[in-house]
Amino acid sequence: MNSFVSTVLLLSVTIALVSGYPSQLQTTCVTKAKSCTMFFLNGVYCTECTYSGTLELKIGSTCTFSIYEKKVASQPNENSQNEVAQCKQSSCYSNQFVPVDCAAAFGNEYITYIENQ
Repeated sequence: MNSFVSTVLLLSVTIALVSGYPSQLQTTCVTKAKSCTMFFLNGVYCTECTYSGTLELKIGSTCTFSIYEKKVASQPNENSQNEVAQCKQSSCYSNQFVPVDCAAAFGNEYITYIENQ
């Protein structure tokens, strides 16, 4: 009976250790930048800032690369993309990007990180 209890205890510890081990390695690399230009328009002092960021996400053998860009102008015109983020994504091994939803590509945590500069 003692060996049965020891065997059950050993198996449960082994199962607990194995189940806690990640099955696929995940790595994340995030960059962010902010650039602003200042100009005079119709006698008004204006600024336009661009918030940009990248996210490289590797899960196992799958790798995606996403680009985030958002322009914010103090005097928006009718052609501007003011306050509308534009995102695109590709495989890490390709340079052919497709437009994607920013929330899906980056998630709220990384969008907040990029925009808080």
